[in-house]
Amino acid sequence: MTDAVKPLFSILCASYNRADKLPRAIDSILAQSFINWELLIIDDGSQDDTEQVVHPYLSDNRISYQKLQQNAGVGAARNHGLRSAKGTWIVLLDSDNAFLPDALQIMADAITSHPNIVMHKFAVKSFDGKMMGEMPPQALTIHAKDYLTGSIKGEHHTLTKKDVLQNYPFFEKFSGGEAILWSQIALSHTHLTYHPSITQLYETDGEDRLSVKSKNYTRLAKVFGADISLLWKSYLRYAPLQLIMRLIKFICYTLASHLPMRWFGR
Repeated sequence: MTDAVKPLFSILCASYNRADKLPRAIDSILAQSFINWELLIIDDGSQDDTEQVVHPYLSDNRISYQKLQQNAGVGAARNHGLRSAKGTWIVLLDSDNAFLPDALQIMADAITSHPNIVMHKFAVKSFDGKMMGEMPPQALTIHAKDYLTGSIKGEHHTLTKKDVLQNYPFFEKFSGGEAILWSQIALSHTHLTYHPSITQLYETDGEDRLSVKSKNYTRLAKVFGADISLLWKSYLRYAPLQLIMRLIKFICYTLASHLPMRWFGR
């Protein structure tokens, strides 16, 4: 990528102490059939040899490395990368995940075939082959109210237009909560599109993954609290049952976060 060519995609890869798995993520980008991209690796204050691992990759001028002075959390790292991104569209890639070789081409085709859509969803599966969410048989554009009710279930990879995402920065006071941002974007632009293609492989193992931190009740209480405070009007209008369920979860996680950990076998 030369300075004169604006990348279509800015891929944000926030990483913290994952020098062992980060090369797999980077290599999956270098293997893409679509070449008009930039990869921003944001090192969230790692204390391992991440910088040394990344250095050889910087010979490709589409790849940049930015290191934060101290660990600030994945949201802060992503926001840091978002501020310097040059692409028209933002792609997230966790440092322990990887893209399939035609992922960016699939996304580019989705943008072309749905020019009025600012947020796209793609299917993902785990490295051991398990589907992480439902995949429609063909491209399916749904209304924001159907997104709120969870008409298509499970995890999906999200592609978002940069000038839209900049209005909804990632949360920095707690980890996670991306689904809240996707809901806000869906509501502000009415529709989003799901595509019948698998673009990303997810890592489902490892003690540091948020998805397996079942006792991280304080974080979950914050996520559901933010979800309710930001979206309660929309839930009340389109999905009142979802609002009730989220209120119950918020209360349960809040109560659980104040219980002695010996109650949970620790």
